[in-house]
Amino acid sequence: MTCDSCVQAVSDSLYQLKGITKVDANLKDQLVSVEGTASAFLNHPFQIWEIIGRAMVVSKQDDAAAPLKNDADTLVGVVARSAGMWDNDKTVCSCTGKTLWEERQDEVKKGML
Repeated sequence: MTCDSCVQAVSDSLYQLKGITKVDANLKDQLVSVEGTASAFLNHPFQIWEIIGRAMVVSKQDDAAAPLKNDADTLVGVVARSAGMWDNDKTVCSCTGKTLWEERQDEVKKGML
């Protein structure tokens, strides 16, 4: 596969995702880090305030083809407003008194994330 055909294949697969109307990235000239990661931006028809406080999953999996699974290509997150990185000390559960970040560390130790 040539570089141009690879770029076209990636671009075509992104356009097949529901709601993607424009791929705003020069995929041919992407700088890939030593970890094998790069960035691209996708235009999707929603406003940022419509997703604040909502969970989001980004995956290359086709949810209609088979049951979904967690793998290295799946990104999960919640879009939240915050004063700054790690400054949100709100508790997840008042019964434990743990902060959001402490709760995350516990879940990572359990293999949940």
